[in-house]
Amino acid sequence: MVENQAITYASSYVYSTFNEVCNIYAKYLEKNKNELKLSEITEVQEFKKEAEKSLENFCSSINIPDDFNKNQRIILVAGNFSKNLLSAVTWLILKGIKIECIRLSLYKDNHELFIQPERILPTPDISESIVKIRIAEEIIEKKRDKYQTWEGRIEEHYEFLGSPLGDHLKKLVSELEIEPTNISNSGFHLINGEKKIMVSTYVKSKIEFRFSKSKKEEIENFLADLNLNTLTVKDKADIEAYGIENPTPAIDYKIDTISFEEIQKVCKGWLEL
Repeated sequence: MVENQAITYASSYVYSTFNEVCNIYAKYLEKNKNELKLSEITEVQEFKKEAEKSLENFCSSINIPDDFNKNQRIILVAGNFSKNLLSAVTWLILKGIKIECIRLSLYKDNHELFIQPERILPTPDISESIVKIRIAEEIIEKKRDKYQTWEGRIEEHYEFLGSPLGDHLKKLVSELEIEPTNISNSGFHLINGEKKIMVSTYVKSKIEFRFSKSKKEEIENFLADLNLNTLTVKDKADIEAYGIENPTPAIDYKIDTISFEEIQKVCKGWLEL
C-alpha cells in the first residue's frame, strides 16, 4: 500500500513552517541540479532562494509565510486502490480530512497510449453524508448547550427519599409556604427575596441544604446565634465539583443524627420567615 506514503508525509510535515520546507526543497534542488538544469548554481543560499521563489509561485493564492501550511490536502493517485485503503480514506473524509483518490486507467489506441483520470473518492453520496453528519453534530451541540428543564414533580423528591425523610421534607416545604423553584432531578430551590436555600435530594439517605453566596464561617455564626451548636457545616456541598474558587457551604440531615426541628429552625431563620 504505497499510497499510504502520502498520508505519512502529510502527517510528518503538518507543523512545518515555510522556512523549514524551503530548506528541505533547497537540498532536493542541490542534489538534482543537473537534471533540473540548475548546474550554474553553486552556493547553498542560492538554492534556498530558488526554493523560496518556486514555492511562492506555487502558493501564489495565499500570504507567505503567515498562511503557509495551515491546512493539508492529500491526493492519492494510482492505477487501483485496495478495499482497506478506500475504507480508511472514506473514514478520513467523514472526519473532515481533505483527501481524494484518483484512479488512472490506461488505454491503447493503435500505437498511442491514453490515460483517463477518474475521481473515485469522495463520491457525491459521501459528500452528502458529510453534510448530514455536520448538521447532526450541530443539532447535538445545540442540545448540549441548551439547558433542559426537568419535567418532574416536587412530590417525586418526597417519594424518592421515602419515609421518614420524604415526610419531613414535605412538611418543611408546607410550613415555609414557599413554592419550590428550579426543580431538577437532584433537588430544588427555596427562595424568599434575596435569600435562598438549595435543597439536594440526590442521595436517598440524606437531605443536603446548601447556602449559596455565603461562607462556612457565616453559616456557623448564624447557627451560634440560633443556639444550634449540634449542627455541622461542611465547607463544600457534595454536589459540587472539587477545585471551585468559592465553594458552597452545606448542612446534611440524616435520620437519627440531629432533630429535624433544628433544620426547620435553620431554614426559617435563613429565609427570614
